[in-house]
Amino acid sequence: MSAHAKAAPGLATGAGNLSAGATSLADGTQRLSQGAGSLATGLNDLSAGATTLFEGSVKLAEGSGALSAGATSLADGNARIADGTGQLATGTSGLAPTLLPWLFGVAIAGLIAIAAWVAHRLVHRTRERELALA
Repeated sequence: MSAHAKAAPGLATGAGNLSAGATSLADGTQRLSQGAGSLATGLNDLSAGATTLFEGSVKLAEGSGALSAGATSLADGNARIADGTGQLATGTSGLAPTLLPWLFGVAIAGLIAIAAWVAHRLVHRTRERELALA
């Protein structure tokens, strides 16, 4: 058997193995291409999420500023209420001693008016009975 004849089966086997390897390489290259496409899509999604996160952080910072301003306004309002309460207490404490004699006078006048009305009704009733008996 010649040397070429002995080498031919090994060469055919090697060519088959080379063909199978090339097919496997093509499949791997296709998978790598699909993975690179998925990676690019994922990176785009990640970039969009990072942008949304940044915008949300800006809104949060603005909201924190507004909250701080509102808390300051609320504190100022509470201080004004406290001042107004103090002024009201001061004003009513000065008013009570001067108003008390007037209130007492009105109460006395009211009692006198009620007593006069009761006396008037009694006199009127007595006259009606006298006229009815006569």
